[in-house]
Amino acid sequence: AARYAAGADVLDIFCYAGGFGGTAAAAGARSVTFLDASPQALALATENAARNAPELARTKAIEGLCGDAFERLADLDAQGRRFSLICLDPPAFIKRRKDFAQGLAAYRKINALAMQLLTPGGVFVSCSCSHHLPAESLRSCVQQAAARRKWQARILYAGGQGADHPVHAAMPETAYLKCFIAHLLP
Repeated sequence: AARYAAGADVLDIFCYAGGFGGTAAAAGARSVTFLDASPQALALATENAARNAPELARTKAIEGLCGDAFERLADLDAQGRRFSLICLDPPAFIKRRKDFAQGLAAYRKINALAMQLLTPGGVFVSCSCSHHLPAESLRSCVQQAAARRKWQARILYAGGQGADHPVHAAMPETAYLKCFIAHLLP
């Protein structure tokens, strides 16, 4: 995602320690907004970004928003806020197979809420750490959110976990991370 960050206004949703936003700051983002329910996570995220991009910290272009992501995204939309690069990396909404329908609905809703804040031509990163959510279902969430806006989503990247999260050959549940990066056009 860092390759799309130069000059971007970035929103890092469910940021935790700010891995996406901090990297975007270091890659030349114009501004970074972190969103998480944890004040401690936001403190780590803003410190991470400030260390990676001191000039952004000096110009006060790093912001932390605390609260429920579903509610805060709706608030940001009502305020007319828009971002050119959005990174969405929620916690696992589907922890057990029996939670699939409810979890899939949550993935669809959060992708739609987040995409409402994307500028035309922006880049949208959607991730999942739910083993029980197939990659194709996450891709479908991105496509459906784009269709609601009457936009086209071009998948720039489809991937999963790197070498730091190896998959055990006898344990398919260890292959649980997935990510799509899409360019969205009206």
